[in-house]
Amino acid sequence: MMTLPMMILLNSFLICVGMIACLQRLAPRLGLLDIPSGRKQHEEAVPMVGGIAIFVALTLSILLGPKFEGALVPFFTGVALLVALGVIDDRNGMDARTKLLGQIVATLVMIMPDQTTTVAHLGDLLGWGAIALEGAAVPLTVLFVVASINAFNMIDGLDGVAGGVAGVGLLWLAAVAVLEGRMELMTLALTLACAISGFLLFNLRHRWRSRAEVFLGDAGSMMVGAILAFLAVRLSQGPEGVAAAPAALLWTVALPGIDMVSVTARRIARRRSPFAADRIHLHHVLLDCGFSPCAVTFLLIALAFLLGGCGLLGVALRIPDYLMFWGLALPMAAHSWFVLAGWKGVRLPARSTIALRERVS
Repeated sequence: MMTLPMMILLNSFLICVGMIACLQRLAPRLGLLDIPSGRKQHEEAVPMVGGIAIFVALTLSILLGPKFEGALVPFFTGVALLVALGVIDDRNGMDARTKLLGQIVATLVMIMPDQTTTVAHLGDLLGWGAIALEGAAVPLTVLFVVASINAFNMIDGLDGVAGGVAGVGLLWLAAVAVLEGRMELMTLALTLACAISGFLLFNLRHRWRSRAEVFLGDAGSMMVGAILAFLAVRLSQGPEGVAAAPAALLWTVALPGIDMVSVTARRIARRRSPFAADRIHLHHVLLDCGFSPCAVTFLLIALAFLLGGCGLLGVALRIPDYLMFWGLALPMAAHSWFVLAGWKGVRLPARSTIALRERVS
């Protein structure tokens, strides 16, 4: 007989697949089509309904489950606000300040009712003892969640990347939850991962599909970024202090986080808005090196898998917090070197010239 968690996971996958099949047809009426223009390179209008389908699948699977916890109501309310914000942005567009304000409000709804969803302790980042945040806990938590939201929003520029990177991050967080005995968080992480798997059936490029049939949209990318951050915070905080080391859990969202920091710094250095659209993300650099979109997607997913695995090892082996935290400087340095100069040494026959002028300027 199928166990309860397996039923929830299977329901999440099947509901997402069914929702996408239905929403694809409704997308034109809903105004949720991504029309090719400017820097967007897809040739046909693509429905942006993946985020809605994932949200419905996750919500129905968890809320209707017999072991649903009432404490998750604020969480789902905040996530629903983010999805609604994303749908409005996908449909009508939204200026960066309004979107940022909406993200902050949704995050506060998610975290305020439960003190275990705020970063009260950072762990021993400096080797001098655990750092307690006290009055700074809520602002820092909001900053972390909003940063994760925008990191996944920014990395969602190539078919399968945001979904794939989020999926492997959720798997590592689920493994951490098992180590810490937090089975309710494991179920939440795996349920979302299964919903994302259903979405990737329509979004991931492979040998038999040359382009995505649906996109996440801002509704989806912001949602998965928020939920990964929420899980990381809950796993790192407990009623008696720190559980899993916060620094180790940062590795599960390291790839989108590092790319966001790098892109934002380069935009500011060029005296441009941090929210300006361009082609200087890691996936753009790899495309310009001559890698195929499919190869870039799987390479980034593999990198996210490797970084998340380092985080799990940090938790399992109880590696000191300060080593895990300052160890993030290594992938950050490697990323910076590659996007600034290292890519020039890559020699592939299909090298693109679309953004070379912009990158070297």
